[in-house]
Amino acid sequence: MITDASLRLYQYGAGMCAARRVYAQLAKSDFAPGSPKYTWNNRPALEAQDSKDATSGAFNASANGGGTPSCPGGAQWQSIDVTGQVASWAGGLEDSTWGLHLTPPEGKELNTGFEKRFCSANINGGATGYCRDERFPELQITYVPQLGDQSWYSTSKRNLDDRTVVKVNHRSGNAYLAAQDVKVSSVGIDLGLGRRYNSRAETTGSFGPKWSLNAGPDVWLEKLDEWRYVFHTPDGAELGPFVRKASQSQYSTYREFYTPAGGLGASLEDNDDGTFTLTYHQSHDEFVFTQIGGNGHLYQSKAKDRSGNTITYAYVSGTTRLASVSDTAGRTYEVFYGSGATAGFITQLRDANGPTLRNWYYGYSNGRLSSYTDAEGDVTSYAWVTAVGTPGEVLSTVTNPVNDSGQAPITTLTTRNSETTRVVYAGLSGSDSSGYRFTYADTIVEGSCSEDDEEYDRSVLVDSDESTMGGVTYCFRYRTNGDLNDSANGAKTTVFDANDKTRSTSYTADNQSELYTDSSGTTVNTYGDAGSETQDRLESSTQAPDTGSSGDGAKTEYFYDEPSGVKGARYLPTSVVDGNGDCTAYGYDSQGRLERTWVGRHTTGSGTCENTQSGELVYRVAYNSDGTVAWMSDPNSNNKGSSPTTAQKTVFTYWATGQTGFVPGTTGMLKDKRRPGGTCASGSTRALCDSYTYDGLSRTLTATDGRGIVTTSAYDTMDRTTQSRSNGATGCQPTAGTCITYTYDTSGNLTQRHDATGTTTFGFDRQNRQTSQATPDGVVVSYAYNKDSRLATLSQALPGQSVDTVTYTYNSSGELNAIDDSAGQIDFLHDGNHRLQQTTYPTSPQTTTLIRAYTNAGLPKALTVKSGTSTNDQLTDYVYGYTNEDDEDTHQLQHLEVKNSPSTITYQAEFDYNDRGQLTSETRSGGGGNGSSFTYDDAGNLATATKGSTTTHYGYDQANQLCWTGTSDGTSPVASCPSTAPGSSQVVARDKAGNSAGSASAPVSYNARNQASSLDGVTQGYHDQGNDLRVTTGATHLVNTSTGITARTSDTNGTGAPTGPNAQTTFYTRMPDGRILNARTPGAPAATIYYVTDHHKTVLGLINNAGQRAGTYRYDPYGKATLLEGTTAEQDNPFRFIGGYQHADDQPGGYYKLGARYYNPDTAAFTQTDPEPGTMAEPLRTNPYLYSGGDPTNNTDPNGRSWTDVVDEVVKWGRGAGIVGGVCYTWYAVNDDDSSWSDEFADLNTCFNPYEWVTGALDQG
Repeated sequence: MITDASLRLYQYGAGMCAARRVYAQLAKSDFAPGSPKYTWNNRPALEAQDSKDATSGAFNASANGGGTPSCPGGAQWQSIDVTGQVASWAGGLEDSTWGLHLTPPEGKELNTGFEKRFCSANINGGATGYCRDERFPELQITYVPQLGDQSWYSTSKRNLDDRTVVKVNHRSGNAYLAAQDVKVSSVGIDLGLGRRYNSRAETTGSFGPKWSLNAGPDVWLEKLDEWRYVFHTPDGAELGPFVRKASQSQYSTYREFYTPAGGLGASLEDNDDGTFTLTYHQSHDEFVFTQIGGNGHLYQSKAKDRSGNTITYAYVSGTTRLASVSDTAGRTYEVFYGSGATAGFITQLRDANGPTLRNWYYGYSNGRLSSYTDAEGDVTSYAWVTAVGTPGEVLSTVTNPVNDSGQAPITTLTTRNSETTRVVYAGLSGSDSSGYRFTYADTIVEGSCSEDDEEYDRSVLVDSDESTMGGVTYCFRYRTNGDLNDSANGAKTTVFDANDKTRSTSYTADNQSELYTDSSGTTVNTYGDAGSETQDRLESSTQAPDTGSSGDGAKTEYFYDEPSGVKGARYLPTSVVDGNGDCTAYGYDSQGRLERTWVGRHTTGSGTCENTQSGELVYRVAYNSDGTVAWMSDPNSNNKGSSPTTAQKTVFTYWATGQTGFVPGTTGMLKDKRRPGGTCASGSTRALCDSYTYDGLSRTLTATDGRGIVTTSAYDTMDRTTQSRSNGATGCQPTAGTCITYTYDTSGNLTQRHDATGTTTFGFDRQNRQTSQATPDGVVVSYAYNKDSRLATLSQALPGQSVDTVTYTYNSSGELNAIDDSAGQIDFLHDGNHRLQQTTYPTSPQTTTLIRAYTNAGLPKALTVKSGTSTNDQLTDYVYGYTNEDDEDTHQLQHLEVKNSPSTITYQAEFDYNDRGQLTSETRSGGGGNGSSFTYDDAGNLATATKGSTTTHYGYDQANQLCWTGTSDGTSPVASCPSTAPGSSQVVARDKAGNSAGSASAPVSYNARNQASSLDGVTQGYHDQGNDLRVTTGATHLVNTSTGITARTSDTNGTGAPTGPNAQTTFYTRMPDGRILNARTPGAPAATIYYVTDHHKTVLGLINNAGQRAGTYRYDPYGKATLLEGTTAEQDNPFRFIGGYQHADDQPGGYYKLGARYYNPDTAAFTQTDPEPGTMAEPLRTNPYLYSGGDPTNNTDPNGRSWTDVVDEVVKWGRGAGIVGGVCYTWYAVNDDDSSWSDEFADLNTCFNPYEWVTGALDQG
C-alpha cells in the first residue's frame, strides 16, 4: 500500500514563472514503438484530465513566492505529490500502464505562460549544463509492506495457545500476532474482540504502537484527499485506495468508488450522510464507517450481515476512543482507557452479561503494551527491543503464563532491517525448543529460485533447528504492469523444499489464484472479466488432464444469473456443473440467503442447470427476518414438488423475550429443533426433538434430546467446558456415571478428565504439545517430538507388560522417512507432491513393497504390492481409471482392474452414477463375484440394493429414519415408521432421539449420554462423551492414541482390563495420519502381520512376516466384506473398510465403528444422526444418516462427522474437511456462514492455497 509518492524533477529556466496548476495524468498505454522511443510523437494515450490529478495552484511560484529562485535563469529540484496516482497503480485500479504525464490544463497546451522545463531521460551524459547524469527524474515512494493476514500471503504460522497465533510473512518479513481475547456467540455475527500485532506497522492503535484492535477505531477509512480513501482492515493491513468514480459531486457516480484490485473483494459507497458502507461481495456483510473529527477520516461504527444483524461500536463523543460494543443480541461490553501517557490506549474490557463478571486487562510500559491479563487472571507479558536497521521498537518475547509443563512458554522474535529473521518457541534453547530462521534476498543468487526457468524479485529461505530438516525456499515474482485488464500480470509465488519439490501459484491482478502448478500438472481457474466489478468471481476450475487422456481435465463451472432484487446476486452461483457433469441449481431469497437447491438437474444449451424438471428433487429452507432458519425440507417431505406441510418440515424455534425461562442476551438462539414426524411436547409423546437453553453468554446450558434426557454443562470464564452432567443430574459425581469434569491449564490444554471410569491426566510441554496421557486402567502413553514439532516417538506402557515404543524419522523435506518398532523398520518414499509413493515392509527373506501412483489431478491411479524386486514377485495390482465412456476426465472412479500376477487379471469392475453423483452400479467381470446395483429415494437414501438375483428393499420415514429392510417393497417415505414391516421385510427399531435400535438379529442400545452401550448384546465402554473414545468392546480393551487405536487386549476372563490371567495384547503401528501398517504380538516378531491399504485406508490384504498373503478382503461398494483366504489372521483382524473397526462378534458383516458413529454396511447408513450436519450448498450432506452421500467409491467418512472425497484424502490442498478446489469455492460462495471478518478475505483464495503442503516451516499449529 502506497502512503506517499513524490515525483522529483530537476526544473530549469522557463519563459514564465507564475504559479500554475499542473496535471499528473495517468498513462493508458506504453510509449509507442519507435526509435528513439521516448519522444513526444510516441507519447502514451492518457486518461481524461480530472481535477483529482491536479497539483496545488502554488506549484512553481516565483522566487518571491517560495518557488524556483532566479527564474527564468535558475534551476532547482521540484517535487510533485503523486501519491494518489501511484497508489492507483499499486491497487491495479486504473486502466493504465505505470506511467504519468505532466500536462497543463486543457486548452493551455500552447500557452507559453504554462511552460515548465524539466530534465528528462534525454540527459546530457557529461558534467555540464542543467541536465546532467545526477539530475535524472526520480519517483520517491513510501509504502506499507504486506501487513496483516490476507489469503494470498505466504506465511509460516504457529499457535501459541488456544486463542493466539503468530505468523511470519515470507515476502515482507512482517511478524503478525493475532490474539482473540473476547469471543461470544450470537445471532448472525459472533462477537470477537482481539488484538493484532504487525512488526512492520508504523501506526499506533488502540493497544499502542504496532498493535491494533480488530474492530472499531482501528478499522477505518483514511482520507488521502477528496477522492481517495484507504481501508485499514481488521488484521492491520492497509488496502486501497478506493477512488471515486467521478471527481465532482454533481455527478451521480461521485459517491461510488472503484474497487482496488488486490483481493479485497468489497465495494465502498458514500452514503451522503457522513457515513460510508463497505460491502463484501461474497457474504454481503457490511462495515459502516462514520466520520469523526475534522480530517475526514471515518471509523467503523457498525458491522452487519446480510440479514441486518448488527454489531454497534459506540465512541466517546467527539473522539476515536471506543466507549462500548453491543453485539447482535443487544449485550453491551464496556471499554476503558488509561490516563496520561496511556490516555489513548485500551486498559480494560468488561463483560457483565454472563453468570460471572469478566474483565480483561492491558498493561503498558514506556508507551508500549507490556502485559495482558485474561478473564481467569492469567498474565501474558510482552518485551520490546530496538532492532538493528528497524525504526522504533519491536516485540522481542511473548511470555505466556506457566502451563502444565511447570514452565512459562516463551516465544522469541528476532528482527533485523525490519524483517523477522528468527523465531524460537519455548525458550532460547533446550530440548523442548523449536527455532526457525528466515533469510531474505532481493537479489536472487544461486539456489532454487535461480535454477527455475523464471525470474523472481525476492526470496526467503526458511530453516528449522531440526538437523534432519532442509530449508524451504519461497520465491516471489512481482506484478509486471499496472493494467487491471491484463490478467497475466506476472505475479507468482513458487515454493521449493530441500529436495526441490515444487509448487507454485500465479495470480490475477486481483490476487486470485489463476494457475496452480505442481509436479503433476496445472489447475486453471478463470474469473469474471478483468477490470469488471466481478473480476474476483470464480467462473471455472479445471484440473490437470491425466497423461494419455484426450480430454482437458475435469472441469467445474459456475453460472450467475444475477436475479434482480437479490442482495449480492452477482456473487451467488445459480448453477454449478461439477467435474462429473452433474448439475446443481440454487435459488435465493431477497436477502441473498440460499432457499432452494435443485439436485440431479439436466444442463441447458447455455450450460446452466434446469430447475423446473419433473420430479422436483428440491431442498427448501425458509428464514426468519434475522436470518435464522424457520424450517427446512428435503425431497422426501416435499410432496413431489408441492410445499411441504408443517408436519413434514424440520422446524426450528428460537428464544425470545417473554418466553418462560428466557435469559437476557439469548434472543434468536435455537430453542427447539423438531424433525418431521416429531413433537417437542414434554412427557412420553416427545420424540425427534432437541431443545436447548443458554446462559447470558449464549453458551449451551442444557440440551434435551427426543427421549427427554437432559445434559447440563458448566463453563469457566474462558468459555471452556468444566462439567457435563447427564440424565438430569443436579450434582456432580463422576463415579456415578452422571457427570464428567474437565480441568485445563493456562494455555487451554485439557490436563484432566474425570468420568465414570476414573481420572485421565494429560501432560504437555512448553510448546503445548501433548507429551502424555494416563488413563484410569493404568495405561500410560507418552509422546516425544523433534525440533520441527513432528512426532518422534510414541510409547505405550500397559500394566504388567514391557513398554512398546514406535519411533518416527523424517527426511529433509519433512516427509515420513521410516518407522521403527519391535518388528523392524518400515521405510517410505514420497512423490514430488509429498504424497505417499512407496512403503517397504521388513518381511523376510524378501521385503514387501507397496507402490502407489496418482493421476495428474491427484487421484489414485495404481497400487502394486510386491514381495521381492522382480516383476514376477507381484502379489496384487490395483489399477484405477476416471475416464468416462466419452473419454472425458471425471472426479469419480469409472474402472477398477485387479491383478494377482503381472499378466493375469483377477477381476474388473465398472462403475455408474446417477445425476446426483450417487453410485448406481458396480459391474464385475473376470472372477470378481456378483456385482451390485442400487437405487435411491428422493432424499438420497438407499432404496434398493441388488446383488446377483437378490434385491433388498429399504423403507424410510420423512425424517430419513430407516423403518424396514427386506425383500418386500412398501410405500416410502412414510409419515412415521410402522410397527410392522410390509410383507416379509424386517422392522428396524429406533428410539425417540432418532437412534437406530437395529433389527431383532442385530440390536443396538444407547445410554443416557447417547453412546451406543451395546451392539448385538455386547457391552461397549467409553471415555468422555460421545462414541469417539471407545475403550472396551466386551472383553476387549482398546488403547486410543493420537494416531488411532494402537493396542488391543483380549481377556477371555471378560474383565475388559488391559491385563488379566489370559490377556493377549496386539500392538498396532500407524503412520502419524492414522494409516495402519502392522499388527504385532509382544515377544513374537514372526507373528507380525502387515497391512495393504488403499487410498481410503481400506484394508485390502494382509501380509505375513515371510512376505506371503495372510488374508485378502473384497468388499461390496458399501463396505460389506468377503474374506477370501480363510486364515486366522484374516478372521482376527477387526480393521477393514476405510480402516474402521468392525464389530468382532459378527464376522464378516457387522457394524463398523467410525469415529463418532457406528455404520451398518448392510443398510449404507449410520445408526445415529450426523453430529456435524451439512448445509444446502451440498444438500446430500443434510441427510443425517446417509453414508458418504451415496458415493462410497469416491467419498469416505472415517470420523463419522463429515465425508471427504478421494482428492481430499490424497492431495490435501483445500481448507477444511471435504472442501477442495472448485467444491471449496461452491461451499463458500453459496454458504458463507463464517462470522470472522478477517476470514472474509480468505473465502476465495483459500480454496487454492499452495502453501499448506509445505512441511518445513512453522505450520504445526
